[in-house]
Amino acid sequence: MVERIDRHDDENLYQPRIHSRWIRELHALSGKTGLPMTVLLDKAVREFCESYKISRMTPERIPFHKTYEIVGWAYEAGLHCNACAYDRFKELLTSEEVAKDGEGNPIRPLFVGDIQGDEYCGDCGRRLDD
Repeated sequence: MVERIDRHDDENLYQPRIHSRWIRELHALSGKTGLPMTVLLDKAVREFCESYKISRMTPERIPFHKTYEIVGWAYEAGLHCNACAYDRFKELLTSEEVAKDGEGNPIRPLFVGDIQGDEYCGDCGRRLDD
């Protein structure tokens, strides 16, 4: 069976191992579709990456944050972007006092390492890592 994937721009990078159960599934699908396993796997990975828009990100376009950069704030049992927190607590965030929310809890800054990447502002809905 001939591999039908265009490899003219392939960088020949590390290729992770795939669990045997997925190899067996791919083999069964290959038999049903008549397509080589590499073509099926290439299609699946491409569709997965496109669903996250990762394949379109070049190294120059990947968002970069410094580890100490504040990307949001935690208060009133929720996460909030910088803009919404500043609008709500302008004076408190710039003072030397410990800012507290309406529940009496301290308003805590969120750094890049504190978020998983898919958190959104509880007020405006904006992604915190944007």
